Amino acid sequence: MACVGGGDFEEHMIDWLRRLQVRGPLRILAAGAEVLKSLCWYATLAPRAPLYRAMVEFREVEWHAASRRLADKVQRALSQITAPQPAVDAYHDLG
Repeated sequence: MACVGGGDFEEHMIDWLRRLQVRGPLRILAAGAEVLKSLCWYATLAPRAPLYRAMVEFREVEWHAASRRLADKVQRALSQITAPQPAVDAYHDLG
């Protein structure tokens, strides 16, 4: 995070999630699922409201049927990261 910078990481991650979201049913391979899960977990190191909201919105993405098993792993990670937590929600409301 120090090399990239929290702000730059956040901007790129939000842009990437939104671009993926509008592409229609997403196909994902094992390596892509691991990278996406890792980036989402990495995003928790820079907990800012815009990125948090982008990850919540990305949970609604449509996945291609052939990618369902791998997509479920990504969705589980996103669900854990974006699960309502009173202390976290209060923190995100500040940003």
